[in-house]
Amino acid sequence: MDFARTATLGRQAMNASPGSILESLRAYGFDATEEKALELVAGGAGFAEPFLGFLGARAVDSFDASLFEGATHIHDFNYPLGDPGLQAKYSVVLDGGTLEHVFNYPQAIKNCMEMTALGGDFVGITPTNGLSGHGFYQISPELLYQALSDANGFSILLMMSCQPSAMDWSYIPKPAGVPNGRVLVPSLGETYIFFVARRTKIVPIFGTWPQQSDYAAGWKRSQD
Repeated sequence: MDFARTATLGRQAMNASPGSILESLRAYGFDATEEKALELVAGGAGFAEPFLGFLGARAVDSFDASLFEGATHIHDFNYPLGDPGLQAKYSVVLDGGTLEHVFNYPQAIKNCMEMTALGGDFVGITPTNGLSGHGFYQISPELLYQALSDANGFSILLMMSCQPSAMDWSYIPKPAGVPNGRVLVPSLGETYIFFVARRTKIVPIFGTWPQQSDYAAGWKRSQD
């Protein structure tokens, strides 16, 4: 993944301790010291720009609806981007927990998809269960698989669910690949989806509105 030109939804906070950052970096083959881990956590006044820079970001732009955290771009994602210079600009677009708070979700995710460069990655962490009231939405795997689809120029490389209380990670398959055509994420506590989707071609996004896959398959069978 190329972090060279990174965009974040909101300014991403660093909620991890230096020790956990050091452990993770070493586990993934980075040559990091305790001093470097402390610098990555403390050097950004609580925000993640130094960490993203360590991963290779030469520039980090942040987008928010207000100036309260000092974002570099002020834009309400309920509305289209407007600025043509933002189209296909970023090698990574990172949503660490913003889209579920935007009422016009289809427009908000479309903005993220349009900002992603050809060959770049749209990375997201979003609640899927056990967080009713956290935002406007809890997002299903079906929604993401149908939005971030080949028809819209994307391919999901990875989707997993996580229950932080147990650090229980599970792979989420594509709905069309399971017997009943639906992928459910049952849980007894807060559960999040983590996904990575790559932009594989530049096509109009949501030129045709996504349909739930098992219904679409049923309609096709009835027509056949």
